[in-house]
Amino acid sequence: MNTEGFIPTEGLQWLAEVALSEEQSVPANFYVGLAVDNFIKGDTLDDNGVGWTEVTGTGYSRQTIASSDAGFTSQADGADWEAVGAKVTFTATDTDWDAATDWFIATTVDNTGVIVACGRLAASRQLAVSGDKLEVTPTIELASTDPNA
Repeated sequence: MNTEGFIPTEGLQWLAEVALSEEQSVPANFYVGLAVDNFIKGDTLDDNGVGWTEVTGTGYSRQTIASSDAGFTSQADGADWEAVGAKVTFTATDTDWDAATDWFIATTVDNTGVIVACGRLAASRQLAVSGDKLEVTPTIELASTDPNA
């Protein structure tokens, strides 16, 4: 369950610093999490609890996704490009999970890193029974704008 995501401002800065200036390095893993609020362009990972809120509940944790071709594939999508992450599964171990509306990819398992990308789930989803599962395949549409168009 996912829809195409976007790259918030801090994610754009991080990507530029990794790819162009080498001020940042790629972590061994990324971490996919769930949020109860819709992300906006200016949200940062350390805004958790202020601008947006991460899902809480017994057994909830961000899921690891490799920062390699095992974790992501890239492919053409018409005139644009997209990065598709490996499917991750969230499994409730109790009935107290918040209803998730969004997914996000972070560079750290805690709030010290950056949100690389985020997006809305196709529908809000609450894992209400122990054993309930939510599968998320993060997909990031990478589009360029022709300044001459």
